[in-house]
Amino acid sequence: MYPESEVHDIRITQGGASYKATFFVEHGIINANIAGRIITAPLGDRPAEVSVSELLAGYIHQQTRRARTGRRWADVLAKPK
Repeated sequence: MYPESEVHDIRITQGGASYKATFFVEHGIINANIAGRIITAPLGDRPAEVSVSELLAGYIHQQTRRARTGRRWADVLAKPK
């Protein structure tokens, strides 16, 4: 259990890059800052650290997918017709 309003950090390293999220729990709500975006979620039955690490992993997955899609489109558009 985390004390109310105490800020914590989580770091995940993937593909040589390190990603960080900060979070605090207040009134049963997790408030996480991931890449400058504030995400709120109910605390639930599991530790807040687990929930925030999964949110951060989802953010990493989304950014990886967006970068991959962007590279694919750049390749398609760069091909001469």
